[in-house]
Amino acid sequence: MALTVLLLGGRSPWAEAVLLATALMSASLAAVAGILSRRSVRLGGAEWVLVGGVLLGIIQLCPLPAGWLHVLSPHMDHLLPGWRSPATASVLGEWRTISLAPQETRPGLGLWIGYSFLFATTVYRIQKIEHVEHYLRFIALGIVVVAGFGLLQYLFANGKFFWFYEHPFAHTRDAVKGSFVNRNHFAEFIALGMGPLLWWLLYRRPADRAKRSSKTGSFSTDSAVEQHLLCWMAVPVVVVALLLSFSRGGITASLVAALVAGVALAGAGAVRGRWMWIALVGLAVIAPAIAIIGPQTVTARWQGVFRFQWSEIDSAQARTHVWQNTWRAARDFWMTGSGIGSFSVVHPHYQSARYSGHYYTHAENGFLQVLLETGLPGFLILLAGLILVARWTWVAVIQASDSRHRTGAAVIAGGLLAFTLHGLVDYVWYNPALAGVVSVLAGCLAALARLGVRSASVPQTTFQKPFSATELAQTGRPRLTLPVLGLSLAVVLSLPIVAPILTERYRAGFAELAWHRYLILYRQSGDIEELFRGEDKSATVQDLDSTEALGGNAQADLAASADAIPNEDAENREQADRTYSFSPAEIQSPEGVFGQQLKEAIEREWEMIRCLQDVVRLDPKRAEAHLRLAKAYLRLFHLQQSCCANPMPLSQIRDAALHAQFASVQELRSWLRAAFGDHVELLDRASEESLIACRLCPLQAEAYFILGQTSFLRGESEGTLLTWYEQALAVRPNDGDLLFRIGAEFAFIGRLEDGIALWRKAFSCGPWYRERLLRFLVGRSPPELVDQEIAFLLETFEPDLESLRLMYRLYRKRYPPEMLTRLQRTYASALQAALSRDEVASEERSNLWLEAYFLFQDAGDEEQAIACAREAVRANPASYRARYYLAISLEKVGMYAEAEEHLRWCVQRRPGHRALQKRLQDVASKRLEAERLARMPGGEIAGFGRSR
Repeated sequence: MALTVLLLGGRSPWAEAVLLATALMSASLAAVAGILSRRSVRLGGAEWVLVGGVLLGIIQLCPLPAGWLHVLSPHMDHLLPGWRSPATASVLGEWRTISLAPQETRPGLGLWIGYSFLFATTVYRIQKIEHVEHYLRFIALGIVVVAGFGLLQYLFANGKFFWFYEHPFAHTRDAVKGSFVNRNHFAEFIALGMGPLLWWLLYRRPADRAKRSSKTGSFSTDSAVEQHLLCWMAVPVVVVALLLSFSRGGITASLVAALVAGVALAGAGAVRGRWMWIALVGLAVIAPAIAIIGPQTVTARWQGVFRFQWSEIDSAQARTHVWQNTWRAARDFWMTGSGIGSFSVVHPHYQSARYSGHYYTHAENGFLQVLLETGLPGFLILLAGLILVARWTWVAVIQASDSRHRTGAAVIAGGLLAFTLHGLVDYVWYNPALAGVVSVLAGCLAALARLGVRSASVPQTTFQKPFSATELAQTGRPRLTLPVLGLSLAVVLSLPIVAPILTERYRAGFAELAWHRYLILYRQSGDIEELFRGEDKSATVQDLDSTEALGGNAQADLAASADAIPNEDAENREQADRTYSFSPAEIQSPEGVFGQQLKEAIEREWEMIRCLQDVVRLDPKRAEAHLRLAKAYLRLFHLQQSCCANPMPLSQIRDAALHAQFASVQELRSWLRAAFGDHVELLDRASEESLIACRLCPLQAEAYFILGQTSFLRGESEGTLLTWYEQALAVRPNDGDLLFRIGAEFAFIGRLEDGIALWRKAFSCGPWYRERLLRFLVGRSPPELVDQEIAFLLETFEPDLESLRLMYRLYRKRYPPEMLTRLQRTYASALQAALSRDEVASEERSNLWLEAYFLFQDAGDEEQAIACAREAVRANPASYRARYYLAISLEKVGMYAEAEEHLRWCVQRRPGHRALQKRLQDVASKRLEAERLARMPGGEIAGFGRSR
């Protein structure tokens, strides 16, 4: 268990292998011991829950006939139409499992078997209360060690775990995490041990109390030393580490566990005056921790929790949207689930809008994810498990014969309650390090229910006791009955399942290292996206009034857009997989501007490909790695194609091949090699890897898209190409990147209306996609066609105010304001519409008027700009920005008196601002000079006679 925690907090295939191997070994030893002693292992009804989970996982992995699959998972027909189409089914084959991610379901099933063995072994080993207390001390010591290590790693952080391992997505500077990649998991680990730690600190057995009362002092020397070490060293370390994790869910779970443990210890008479010392230590620790964190940070993160306002806790509505999507998905897979571990590939199908670049690997709610991945049967198994835990708690706490059993059971139940509640807002259940500890705690609770039960209240059939000497004398040596052989049979029957999984996870651990190296390289390769902007520099769309205007080069440009549009990846979400080309003279010439950069990009791409090849060699069932490798081959093809003698984009190559109507595939390939060179083999590799990715996981939309792009290599027709694209859209109907790419492909083959319809849908898939698309599309036209490009974007996408802001900012970086008149008018109309709403708050109304002020200033209309600034001040008189910018504009037009008034107000709000004070003095001097000139003979000077 300790090794599992150290291996990135359980988030490593090696951690899974260690847990599974340890659980299997422990169960085997317990089974042998049970046979030798003829002692049965009774799990109090939990065996049905454990076996039910195993059977459900096996059913999800077993190949089933098509008819059965249609009955058990009817929604799969809607997801996978291409697998039934004759044109593509001959290439894909037949999908026959309930699980849509078997490569994730297999290790998930193995982990469930491991948890089951841990639970059963724990129940078997515990024969007296001292065994339970041993487990509690071990867990308490574990959280102290992990918390101490986490603090050291945070205070002396270099960004790497253990100061030497670089993780592609996580670092150690933002929070205390210990060996855990996720701070929520670290905090939950603390929560699981919080009750045992308090129990270790405060609880003393009645025998110890008797010894204490017979002595003149307090506890014995050893006990006193232990208590003081726990109180003054362990507790502060754990509390500070917990607070510096910044995990609201984990801290709340820890408080729940501590509260339950405190009540139980108080009931046992173990706290009394010592709570005062614990409270003082806690206050002494919390104060400096808050100082380190910063009061503003604490207020910002906990304000919504204290107010019980979910809208403030989930201010970005990220969890809310994920839960809604997961619930919709669960209703489609209610019968048997989508497969253990399949959430990350199923959820994007139901993600109607995307608000950020974050990619959700879990549902942030354990109950919903279990319902989605295992269906109603799995959810009922979960409920049955929770009912069993509640029953054991009732028996061990309420019906126990002494306080020692009651206190231990309550402390354990508090940790399990915290784990369950934390699962409502985070999916901490899947982490092997946490779930392993929970399995041990649940086993302790079940054993306590057996040990502490009152014989008169609970029948002996619930938990089997060891055979007594009297029974042995009467009946002789007990027989090898089914309960005695139960654990042995479970171990033997699980070997065919567990052994291959152990081998796979061991090799997957090495693959994970190569995977992380690839991800770090990919993250560092952002300059590739800057180097390549498009496969050519001409306009994507030149004229929008008729489809005839999209002929010739413009259609080729649309195809180039399809090849160059962002191609989203699972971990690197911020940059696009864009490929671009330059003239051969630029690249082949040593003096070319981009030649050296292109060479470095090709070398870096090869390095990433080698990493991915190691991944698929060591873990051949990793579907995402195969897809990434296919995309890397495509990127490398585009890079090498851009510097060859015939730098045609892939879409044009495919179009030429289809129109040539070659007699055979061999003739086509001979032409490709002769026309473009040997690097066309990269297209074959991309096609092969995409096909493998689809066969491993049928929800890889980008793999279908690549299979469509390379379909001409297999001699397939244009109709088959559309079938591939339709399958990709069936899997990811709301993927803005995919919609835009396929829309560009449709426009290239002459289906312009369908293409534009997909573009509109892509634009409506959330602000994240809108921003990506606008950043890609803006400025693709030459300067003389900018107005037509703007008109096309406004007509096609009908952008909202937020999108218009981004559009104007992007265009303004490239072109002077006089070229953006059409966009300025639309932008101003959107601002006016926003200001006309009655529900707009005063601060927001003031900001909108200021936005209009900057727009009119950019257009050179100073009079309208001043009017907007005055409205901004009128909407929010306390706005520093509104008054300051109004003063600046008033100074420009010579209205010094009014400008001085607003600047003086600003100086009063910021008395130490020297630049502002200097400006106020300058404006006052200008006002005095203007008044002096106005009093001179000849009357007022133009511009200074206005209101002041």
